[in-house]
Amino acid sequence: MKKITLFIFLFISIVIFAFPESNSKAAASESSKTTKASDTKAKAKKKKKKSGKKDSKEEKIPMRRTFEIGLANVSLGAINDLLTVDDMLKETIIIDLDKIQDNMNIGFNLCASPIFINVNIKDKWGLGLSTKIDATGNFIFPGNMMSLKKAVDEQAQVNAAVFAEAGISWFFMVDKLKIKLKPSIFYPVAYLDSDDIYYNNNSDGLSISYNAKLFTAWDEFYNITATPGFDLYAGIEFPFAKALGISKIPLLDFGVGIDVYGINITRATLKNYSEYSGIIGSEKIDIFGEEGGQGGFGEDFFEMGLEDPVYGMENKLVSRPFRAQAWLDWRPFLGSRLFTIYPMIGFSINPLYDEPFSKEYGIKGRLDIKNIFIAELSIKQEDRLWQDSLNLILNLRLIELDFGVSVKSREFIKDLSAGGIGANFGLKLGW
Repeated sequence: MKKITLFIFLFISIVIFAFPESNSKAAASESSKTTKASDTKAKAKKKKKKSGKKDSKEEKIPMRRTFEIGLANVSLGAINDLLTVDDMLKETIIIDLDKIQDNMNIGFNLCASPIFINVNIKDKWGLGLSTKIDATGNFIFPGNMMSLKKAVDEQAQVNAAVFAEAGISWFFMVDKLKIKLKPSIFYPVAYLDSDDIYYNNNSDGLSISYNAKLFTAWDEFYNITATPGFDLYAGIEFPFAKALGISKIPLLDFGVGIDVYGINITRATLKNYSEYSGIIGSEKIDIFGEEGGQGGFGEDFFEMGLEDPVYGMENKLVSRPFRAQAWLDWRPFLGSRLFTIYPMIGFSINPLYDEPFSKEYGIKGRLDIKNIFIAELSIKQEDRLWQDSLNLILNLRLIELDFGVSVKSREFIKDLSAGGIGANFGLKLGW
């Protein structure tokens, strides 16, 4: 709550201090009109004319491009619970494994849209074609395993997925209601989902046993054997306050929207896998030198029990994560799109995890100057991570550049310490 309050105060401060000149000019103009007016009729006409201009300004929404092509739109990120960015910049890195109380998480994500094309007809309807590659991975280790404490059958999780997608997007208006649809065909390039990893450190010694199946879209001869899946995105937007006729009341101009991703139509099927299993460990090991030695894993620790991968075939049905989000676009300054606040709440279901369900929520502020310079600041819990993001957009109509950075963490308190970082870049061309 403190971070959200600070977030709103920061954006309101930016708006107030960035535009004092326009406020003073408006006041001077009003004073000039009052002194120059010679009769009541002229004043009334000027006021009416001025009011008409104000209404048209409130209702005017910048048109999107009629044709748009996107190139090299990429976002990537990584997260760990051991080191912050500040730690990695130090000459000597010190890792305190005893700080790992529960689980230790390492993760990565990569999303790239090499090309997409959109056609927009007067913001009434539009069509688009897009391609995308999406890769995620998570390594979740128990705290005892990372700090090498005594434990029996502590379980670790490793999961990763790579998807390739091609989709056709479509939007149209039904009166004031905007409906958005995007059916997609997707291929799972690789898929790993394993919790069959155990850590033991007891009187019998220290060992890590593992068994994991990595499914791929091809066989050992690189022939494609996977079959694609189909899913659907659907969304709606509705100018709720405007439809009720309350949008001109201070603080009551807002719209609502719902976005649903990954509506499963047909799951994809992977057939080929390579299975990796083995035991890493030693019957007796003196890691900390407790028996008079200098401590260490021993020369043969990582050479024990490693088995060659086994290749085989098995039908593995795969679907992409499901996500549903509801949001508001609230314009607190009498309908001005200069500043908009977007609260969001939702949930996701990701079959990669042992507990597929997770809640999602957050808030985003958007500063929009003439649809030329746009700044977005957001705080959200999404993809099981707390993420604080800053995104800057420079829209010169013919060309648009999009830059963004983010810090992230599994825990709300730690996200500003930058245990995880991310970045995104986008380029759009059109007219």
